[in-house]
Amino acid sequence: MSNDTSFEFDESQNAVLGDLHKKMQFVGMLFLIMGGFTILGGLGSMVSEGASGIANILSGGVYLAIGIWTRRAAASFREIVDTEGSDIDHLMSALGQLLNLYRLQYWMITVLLVVVVLSLVAGIFMGVAAG
Repeated sequence: MSNDTSFEFDESQNAVLGDLHKKMQFVGMLFLIMGGFTILGGLGSMVSEGASGIANILSGGVYLAIGIWTRRAAASFREIVDTEGSDIDHLMSALGQLLNLYRLQYWMITVLLVVVVLSLVAGIFMGVAAG
């Protein structure tokens, strides 16, 4: 039994990972730009209208996090293509960044669902109390 734990993706697999890298880099950059503009818009709203820009600043922060994690995962996928002997380490790094991204989305969806359910329950109780 061999102690060699290294694994190398073949040329066709590297082509898929390289294409994935390019698409993720592009999407990640768009999220970074969108996040920056959203934060700037939120700051502008806060200056002119008070606290109304806080939601935009928070949204912009989420966009920035998505962009950062997407670009970091993309960089790890690119490392798989560009290096030899560390494909599994780079793959695990990419998956760790994607896990961060999906944890964020998971918790955002969970919070949204809780808010929706609480709003529905409150609406039902308010309707019963008014009726």
